[in-house]
Amino acid sequence: MNTDILEQQAMNKIYNHEAPDELKDSKIPENNDEQNKYDFVAKILESHEGNYELKKMDYGNDFSYLKIKENPWQWHLIKFFDSKYGMLLSSDYLINYSSTKHNSEVEGMLSFQKEKEYLLEYRRESLEDFERQMLELKEVSKCLDTFKTDRQQIFYEYQEFIYLYQDNYVWKLSGYTRNDVTEYYQMYLFLMSLEPLIQRKYQNNKLLKYLYLVEKNAMDYLYKGIDLKKRTLASLTEEFQQTLDVVTVSLDNNCYIELLDLDYLLFRRRKGDSKEEIPITIYHKISWFFEGTFKLGLLGKFINGELLEYNSIFNSTELSEIERKELLKKVVIEKKEECLEKKDYLNAQFLKLFFRKEFENIEESFEKNNWLTFFKVESMPIQELSLEEVKGLLIILTNQIKNIQAEDLEESKEWKEFLSYLDYSALRKNMKPLYLTITPLFIVVECNLFGEKKNYVITEDYQVIEW
Repeated sequence: MNTDILEQQAMNKIYNHEAPDELKDSKIPENNDEQNKYDFVAKILESHEGNYELKKMDYGNDFSYLKIKENPWQWHLIKFFDSKYGMLLSSDYLINYSSTKHNSEVEGMLSFQKEKEYLLEYRRESLEDFERQMLELKEVSKCLDTFKTDRQQIFYEYQEFIYLYQDNYVWKLSGYTRNDVTEYYQMYLFLMSLEPLIQRKYQNNKLLKYLYLVEKNAMDYLYKGIDLKKRTLASLTEEFQQTLDVVTVSLDNNCYIELLDLDYLLFRRRKGDSKEEIPITIYHKISWFFEGTFKLGLLGKFINGELLEYNSIFNSTELSEIERKELLKKVVIEKKEECLEKKDYLNAQFLKLFFRKEFENIEESFEKNNWLTFFKVESMPIQELSLEEVKGLLIILTNQIKNIQAEDLEESKEWKEFLSYLDYSALRKNMKPLYLTITPLFIVVECNLFGEKKNYVITEDYQVIEW
């Protein structure tokens, strides 16, 4: 029997369970029971359980604007450590968002510019180590100033660097010049603005007033020989308590708004995936595996996986190892092409599954999964580009969608409008493929979605089922 005939019979056996197996009897029986054909899914998932480290794709850096109402003052609001800490930088500066892409809770950096480059670096360190390093630095470089604020911030200034120690972190700022006094104060105030956030928001009312008052009045006081950056929060605000400034610049009575940084949101969404296409290859250890690019739309781009239940090929004594690999390669490529043809359908099935759960508690999900990173906020009919406006629009839409019957959902204008704001490629970045198992009857998809393990089954007719 020649190889072509063997190949055809093997393929017939895979896709038609009633066809006789002209190859040698398989050692592993095929599962022909339609009713129980998905029983095998649990075993597949059980064999892989616990092998994956689940975490969010991006470590939390975030950028927005903090604006005082009825006032032209506006700052960049920069959030570190998954929005646990925030800093304020004058909006006159341009931020290099890509400089933060490798940041972690242990160390990181941020660069920004205004005619020249500035660099902020941080690392986690004990107070003892920091003080020892400052002593060593004094031996090779002149310490121009050192002081401690009433907020327990410790500053050391050298010719080209300002060091801040706060809450077990060292922050090092460079790129400024002492000859430009306005710039010099802006850099100090940038460091002084470091503050723990409350529910992702900058809510230290006294500190915000202090930063505003120092920046506005520092030059006038410097001519009098008074360095406002070394004044306490209480003494400075007390001095200006009768002025309009203290009333206007206030977090009380919702006197400020946080505006979204559209440039940053566009930057995050445009960060593309690798376009490299890896050809399919088959290898055999204890089981049969494939390597190579296998795209499943929003479910991710896999580069390896396992083949199961192709026993008419696995156990053939008529086919050589090379012939079996070639035949299995054709199986994977055929599945890959079929999935590519069904990509839009698979995406539609997944989106209905995904958002049905998200809609159960939209406000919690909006914050937890950071919807701003995968929605086209610039396309939304809102008056002010703020978190509240975006969230409000999406909540109205989702509440309308909840009342639509499942069979009418895809054709409804509400669902279509909702999806028109969705950036598919940005959403896909939150899906990290873990493992793919291909069988004749279904495909098992294992992935990390927003830091949680998710399992999906793609059926013979390309329905998507969450397992």
